[in-house]
Amino acid sequence: MKYNAAIIKIMLALALVATAGAETRFGAAAQQPEKLTFKMDFCGIGMFSSHQMYTASDGTTLNVDLETYRSLGKAKKALAKE
Repeated sequence: MKYNAAIIKIMLALALVATAGAETRFGAAAQQPEKLTFKMDFCGIGMFSSHQMYTASDGTTLNVDLETYRSLGKAKKALAKE
């Protein structure tokens, strides 16, 4: 089978573009940070408050505190103090 030189050049150019595109896609995927996961280490619950401690998969810790107030005014005053 005889191929025209222009057709061979086009086929080679398309193969190069496809290879470069694959490298770009896989390279970008490899550079994305991994997703963090969290494990609960402690959970304390009181009548009007709670406290949770978590450890992330990268070793950092997260503390979550929740306080409940009987009115919006009391909550705003406590937040202003904080």
